[in-house]
Amino acid sequence: MLVLTLRGTGDVDTPPRVDPARAATAAVTASSPGREGGGSGFVFDVSEGLVVTNFHVINGGTEFEVEVNGRARAAEIVGAAPCEDLAVLRVQDRAGLEQLPLSSQSDLRPGARVVAVGFPGVPAVAPKLARASGAVASAETELRADGGILAHPGPRFLPDYPSVIQTDVALLPGYSGGPLLDAGGRVVGVNTVIGTAKPGAPGEIESYAIGIDRVKEVIAVLRTGGSLGWFGTGLVFPARSAGTRAGLPTGVIATPVVRGTLAARGRMGRLLVTAVNGESVGGGFPGYCEATRNLASGETATLDVIAEPRRRASRVEVRFE
Repeated sequence: MLVLTLRGTGDVDTPPRVDPARAATAAVTASSPGREGGGSGFVFDVSEGLVVTNFHVINGGTEFEVEVNGRARAAEIVGAAPCEDLAVLRVQDRAGLEQLPLSSQSDLRPGARVVAVGFPGVPAVAPKLARASGAVASAETELRADGGILAHPGPRFLPDYPSVIQTDVALLPGYSGGPLLDAGGRVVGVNTVIGTAKPGAPGEIESYAIGIDRVKEVIAVLRTGGSLGWFGTGLVFPARSAGTRAGLPTGVIATPVVRGTLAARGRMGRLLVTAVNGESVGGGFPGYCEATRNLASGETATLDVIAEPRRRASRVEVRFE
């Protein structure tokens, strides 16, 4: 994860109670054959070994590792919510972990000082915890993937966000999934999206964190082993031009299959999913989220798919996690 200060040095405007984050902020690595990615996360519940991160941080991984305070630990997915961009991991090794207190988004006000915590350069050999400080621009706003301001990971690869905190903190990609803290060291959000000014507007930084009130609602489901709109695979949206050149319709590539999920038990291979229960998923996350919005954990859906290598269209029944 990448974390830079907003103005030069690391101690400018940094709240004095950030140090406890060292034993509560995680470098998260998600790997699969031929791929390694990652970001940050934070300890949500020490007693159960639960770590919260963004879904896009673990998306595409089949094996997961969490490193806290220099100690790496194997992790597994407890629950995932792609359309909320949140996921919960569990580690069995809980030694030395601490958790930060949670605040309420309603306690924030524009102009309040906040600090993002995360790991520059994840995945890396020796990730180092870093911080970036700034101020709240909006304590609660909506962010749409088609709004034209997203810089990372990009508009097609993210859902819409109904409740986010907008700040001027100078984030870089490695911050994703890490905690946004208030001046008292309490978690007020999950660092998620880096924005850039719209064409013709001043080049100011716009960064966004999923508000902690929304996080609490989603994690209440995920921590029990349920998921929201996820059937156990990575979700990759290919470039529209690539699909056109290959003669394929728009859709989401469901790969790789995560071990221990229902998809793994069903031996699902690489599939291009074009519709869910007859509703097109389109060419980006918002379309997928619209198609899966009414599917609860444990429900079965019919997917229209094109399977490799023969590229034959068919339908498969999939149970959502």
